[in-house]
Amino acid sequence: MTVKNKKLEQEQKQNCKNTSLLLKHGKLIIQENSQKGIENTYFYFFTQSKIGKEWHEENKIVKKIDREEPDFIFETANGKTVGLEIINLIVKSDKYHEDKHKATAALKTIGNKVCHYFKQEKGIALSLIIAFWDPRKWSPKWKDHIEACYDPGFRHLNASEKNIKNEIIEVLSQEPISSFDFPTTKWIDIGNQKFRITADRLYEPYISVRVSNGGMCKENPFEELQAAINNKNDKYATYKNNCDECDLLVISDDGSTGNFVYFTYNLENHKFTSVFRNVYLLDLGSDNKATKLLINKSPK
Repeated sequence: MTVKNKKLEQEQKQNCKNTSLLLKHGKLIIQENSQKGIENTYFYFFTQSKIGKEWHEENKIVKKIDREEPDFIFETANGKTVGLEIINLIVKSDKYHEDKHKATAALKTIGNKVCHYFKQEKGIALSLIIAFWDPRKWSPKWKDHIEACYDPGFRHLNASEKNIKNEIIEVLSQEPISSFDFPTTKWIDIGNQKFRITADRLYEPYISVRVSNGGMCKENPFEELQAAINNKNDKYATYKNNCDECDLLVISDDGSTGNFVYFTYNLENHKFTSVFRNVYLLDLGSDNKATKLLINKSPK
């Protein structure tokens, strides 16, 4: 192997170490393991939507400028700069949705730690699917079925993140590496809960983690959406110092992140308050639909 090829191979390994494979809406996205990587994924899906494409064309974007605050700054064909700040809408206004989000996010973190362990210690890149076995669905009692229907999935983890991680690692480590050439499923009992772990090397050299959870969706969480906008309204002056115009993109992620909400047609008629030039909502839980929100301009 030449020095040039060896250097290229090292760079590729480093890139794989710092990235993961993300599956959303049937698309596989290579995502950098950082906050900026998450923001790049959100921006990608925004620009794939009808509203996002219109935003890109209307602003005559020609190139990206590497700066922060806001998250993205672009130069336009007329020499102006346009900023785009991104915020993730997480509904935690009630105990139910807060618990769902925390538990789902915790399992996603656990899964990533497991994958990084196997990559470092075994030299393999795993893809994990973590699912929860709900005994209520198989209970002979009808009321258990009803409860499972209205409150599906899990809301709490009955063991610490460390113990769950170590248990998954221990169980998977008992398998020969060759077994992960095909999907391998293991049942893990911990903290009086049963999890189904499916592991393979389908996307190697990239790792991938998916958490399967269910929950009741909150319809039109307008108050939470306004609160997210308010959070960024307070920082608008800082963003505006770095660009000529600035828009806001609010992300409502899908249920795999523990965000159980949905928006109806009423969203198009509801007025929000903002100091941003435009405010958009990208709903990744509803076929990657972007909506330009109606806003009442508040004093800047």
